[in-house]
Amino acid sequence: MNKGTAKVLAVMIVLYLIMNRLIGLWTGGMSMPNLSGMKEQEILSWSEESGIPVEFEYTYIASAEEGICISTYPDAGAVVNKEDTVIAYINQK
Repeated sequence: MNKGTAKVLAVMIVLYLIMNRLIGLWTGGMSMPNLSGMKEQEILSWSEESGIPVEFEYTYIASAEEGICISTYPDAGAVVNKEDTVIAYINQK
């Protein structure tokens, strides 16, 4: 792939990502907040307020505080809708 083709491809990807985000927000979506560091009850409160369902999965990382969210799917900043389900990964043995 030459430089010109790579630049065009990069611009197309950026435009796709921007349009995908704008369409998601325009159709009633919201930007996924950063839930990392929150406890389950705080995440449940956010879920009730936003109307976006959440499921919990449990994993263990020794270097992280136990009982807190260490990551989510989708990541913070992604567009989520009320039809989506957020997965919050909680640090727990």
